[in-house]
Amino acid sequence: MSARRTLINIPMLLSMLWFGFVGVAQAKLPDWVESPTPDTDTHLYSVGSSATLDLAKKAALVELAGKVNSRVQQLYQSKERAVNDQYTSWTSVDTEVEIGETDLRYFYVNQTEQIGNVYWVELVLDKTKMAQDLAARLTLEHGTLQTQMNALMQQSVFVQFLQAKVATGNIASVKQLIIQLQFFQQGFDASVYSEQYNAYLQTIQQAVAGNQVYLDASQAQPQVAALVRNWLAEQGVNLASTKTPETDVLVVSTEVSEFQDKRDAYNAEIVTTVRVDSAKQGQIGHATLQTKGRDYKRAEQAIGKAVKALKLRIQRQQPVDLLNIVIAE
Repeated sequence: MSARRTLINIPMLLSMLWFGFVGVAQAKLPDWVESPTPDTDTHLYSVGSSATLDLAKKAALVELAGKVNSRVQQLYQSKERAVNDQYTSWTSVDTEVEIGETDLRYFYVNQTEQIGNVYWVELVLDKTKMAQDLAARLTLEHGTLQTQMNALMQQSVFVQFLQAKVATGNIASVKQLIIQLQFFQQGFDASVYSEQYNAYLQTIQQAVAGNQVYLDASQAQPQVAALVRNWLAEQGVNLASTKTPETDVLVVSTEVSEFQDKRDAYNAEIVTTVRVDSAKQGQIGHATLQTKGRDYKRAEQAIGKAVKALKLRIQRQQPVDLLNIVIAE
């Protein structure tokens, strides 16, 4: 029997089932609906009904997804309390978001019956095959995460900080797989994974708390220097007051050119160069950003517009991408 896979959109299906069931006559329930098949260690069962066979299958699938969602959520919450992860405010895991979409595979129709205008369907989910599928995915994603984290730990604190949110999201994604696997596979031991991922999180949080960058903007236009300083602060970067051999350095310089065109408008062009020097790896990032401004009244306004254009540009990208940060292997 081939594997089936679906992502459940519960609100949409409930709407379909509601309208599909309008006008359906009351009918005697089948025996296996009156006495539903109990779940076992290897299989989950659900029943659905509606005016068409297809909608009845969808109704059973909604019930099956809700059953899995509820139990996985309870397991996730209990495991999180047991593990006692020390999440910061922005690394907290939203359980509702994590399990909001149930990725169900290996379910099939066990039996159907039509009584009058009502179709009844019983679905069965094979927990063993689901567990095997999840285990294969966990092996792959766990290996990828280990490689990523080992590489990340070799980076400067600044790069660790910039990659922290991405790394935390990857950890949360793999932890979701672990909790699902614990539900579908009895006796699965997640303690080794939990200890390793908590160690990863602790390392990341230390990088977040301890990150420091020295900003050298002595050769930058004043408005650009202030813009970069504020941008770094918005990213959560701690600016060091002095430069030390261990501190990563972000060097900003600008070249400003001004002229009046044939319409007597003031034009300004700012070429901003940013270089990131790591205490460990030397130069790890570099960017050259060119922005322009134009104003009919004042040259200062043209400069201001060029700075505003620079602000809009840096807000569109993540720091790693904007600065072309090289992540060493």
